[in-house]
Amino acid sequence: MADNRLTGPYRSLRLKRSDYSRAGAYFITICAKDRRCIFGHISKETMVLDDSGRLVHNAWYEFPERFPRLQLDAFTIMPKHVHGILIFSVKIDGPVKGLKMTCLHIATC
Repeated sequence: MADNRLTGPYRSLRLKRSDYSRAGAYFITICAKDRRCIFGHISKETMVLDDSGRLVHNAWYEFPERFPRLQLDAFTIMPKHVHGILIFSVKIDGPVKGLKMTCLHIATC
């Protein structure tokens, strides 16, 4: 079995007694490694996505195709991080098929 634990300076923000397999809305934040500007830049108060940002944008909207019980809500891409709200319509009983922790290595700006 693969070891999917994160390594390095990582601090879990999960509530210790919460059941994260329950149906509900989950606010997520994904930060770029070393908080580098890899998703694009701000120009005249507008986010301009680069190739990496477009990849993340497209992947976000493909989630419901891969995971039919998942609904998308608000989503935004910033130069160094991504925010989004995922809504799970049913309780998750065990691992989600096709979902695993991976690292995506993208060239930095």
